[in-house]
Amino acid sequence: MKDSIYVNRSVSACLKEATAMAFSHLKTILFTTWLPLLLVSISFTGILLSFTPNKQIYDLGNANIWLSLLFLVTMYILLFVSWLWTAAKAFAIVNGEKTKNNLKRCIAPIIVLVAFSLAVNSCLTGVIYETVNKWLTTFNMSEQATSGLALILLISVIAIVAALLLPLLYAFTHYILEQKESLASVFKSGYKTGIRHWGFLFLSTMITTLIVGVLAAIIMTPLTIILLANIQNTLGIINGDVDGTPSGFYFMLITTSIVCCFITTFISLWQLLSTCYVCGSITVHEAEKNRQAKEINQHETTENLIY
Repeated sequence: MKDSIYVNRSVSACLKEATAMAFSHLKTILFTTWLPLLLVSISFTGILLSFTPNKQIYDLGNANIWLSLLFLVTMYILLFVSWLWTAAKAFAIVNGEKTKNNLKRCIAPIIVLVAFSLAVNSCLTGVIYETVNKWLTTFNMSEQATSGLALILLISVIAIVAALLLPLLYAFTHYILEQKESLASVFKSGYKTGIRHWGFLFLSTMITTLIVGVLAAIIMTPLTIILLANIQNTLGIINGDVDGTPSGFYFMLITTSIVCCFITTFISLWQLLSTCYVCGSITVHEAEKNRQAKEINQHETTENLIY
């Protein structure tokens, strides 16, 4: 399967081949990744429940603060490890390497992804947003204008950082697929190659992200409806109404969350496969370019020797 990705293709051809590969090996991918995907879904659901407004969960958390903190930390660690395991399993299908070998190589990319995600979250909802918002208030603008401008500035910064990190998508994928590559090459030759093919990477990433995002929004609709119902019920309880949820409501919420997350994460593996085909196409393009340059240099050297 690894050899099939190393063909010079267009973006549409890469996505087409990734889709064909995913459908033709659907059972293999599912049987290989079902356990780590299940752990991803369980850990995500645990984190989701920790932030779901519910009086019983809130009272239980206040009565056992350290236990609640331990539970939340465990869920975050499990989410990180299980997603790392999922990526390693998925790459093993492509490059034919053992999962433990891919696991070591997936650590650095996952850490970069988690760091970027935390930075984005902090920019939009955390301390960085509040700091920028307070700084802009010194210009005596209205509160609405200040908040809007702060949001625009932070989104612009995120877009610039994401653009700078995009070449790492190729560099890290090539690093995982090719076991002989060193980590240092990611930030040297790999990053430079990614910069040269930035437009190719951007177009493929944008298309796959939009497709996965739309599918995820559809798949997550049942979970969204249940969460909204839970919020409305909680608001009603706060205002003095009785609990209107059925006895098995939270079991349904947990089950729906696990199922929806499992399907969404499984679909996102298609984006990973697409990235592998994009990476293979770039690698072949670079090899052909270097070969042509070498042939031209040899031809020029031969002509100089003749004359």
